[in-house]
Amino acid sequence: MIRISYIILSALLFISSCTKKQEVDNPQAKKVVTSYGNNIVVLTDLSNRIDSKKSVHDTTILGIVVKNMKGLIQNSLQYNIKDRLKIRSINVFPTDQFRESHKEVYFDINLDQFTNELALSNYLFHDKSGDNYDGHITKIQKSVNQLYEYTQANNIVGADMYEFLKDDLQSNLIDLKSDTISAFGAPFVKAYKNKVIILTDGYIEAGRYGDDPGMVSKNNPNELKYLSGSVIKRFRLTYNNSDYTNVQEFYKAEKWGITPVSNQYLSKSEILIMEIDDRSIVKGMSTVSPSDGEIIKLFWSDWLTKSGIPQGNFKIYDTAKSQQEAEHRIKEFLEVK
Repeated sequence: MIRISYIILSALLFISSCTKKQEVDNPQAKKVVTSYGNNIVVLTDLSNRIDSKKSVHDTTILGIVVKNMKGLIQNSLQYNIKDRLKIRSINVFPTDQFRESHKEVYFDINLDQFTNELALSNYLFHDKSGDNYDGHITKIQKSVNQLYEYTQANNIVGADMYEFLKDDLQSNLIDLKSDTISAFGAPFVKAYKNKVIILTDGYIEAGRYGDDPGMVSKNNPNELKYLSGSVIKRFRLTYNNSDYTNVQEFYKAEKWGITPVSNQYLSKSEILIMEIDDRSIVKGMSTVSPSDGEIIKLFWSDWLTKSGIPQGNFKIYDTAKSQQEAEHRIKEFLEVK
């Protein structure tokens, strides 16, 4: 295995032909080369959705993310950037009781702990003691499985998706910093792509939503901070009783939507929404039109766009029909070669 120091040297020699680059506004100035590592955040909704039967369980999806990390890490190390992975729940995560009953809990990969290149190289490629990268991955997968088992056996407070994306997706999860160095007389910038994977059924529900008047806009009863099954039914009923023949036109004209989130960390991230679970489908057949899934995607797409995320920076998917389909979506999002 090539030593990291050699990889870094190769990267510096490669900078002049690097495709990940930006030109400064002044055409006479030297080109600024920006290389990106990966800061991957997985947010899982540990509410009632985890009891629904799906073709691909969340723990399998999380395993796919973890499995594909090593290739990303090796690529980023060419530019001396250390990738990160954080797994968090939108619910209180993990609960105090879970931590008390499971003394060793692993949900992160952070290579910044290695200041010595040889130690990092041994951790990733050479150490066979079990106290290495592969052993760390095994511990993460075990912790994830235990967390889901614990959640299914206990009553977990509903996930407040709106408040999490507004207040909790902060600098402890998202990295907006960049580091500029000089290489061969030219500026070389190191930064992170913040890739956020959200595992949710798409219904934004919590116990207080139906009773809290603050969840509804004072000026517009069709703008809310949640998206429950009852809201979806009301939307569908009023649409079907209207003169509109296009659901998107109705949505816009009647000013429906989820109140946008003002959060610079969200707007500077790439978002993958997975496992939209359409409750209106029974035995593989849609029982209503438009279906819950269509309505959820309409609300979410509009919400993310109005929250400052360019449409090209997010994708929304239904539940995967197979592990292969889930892996394809994840690898495409993470840009795994």
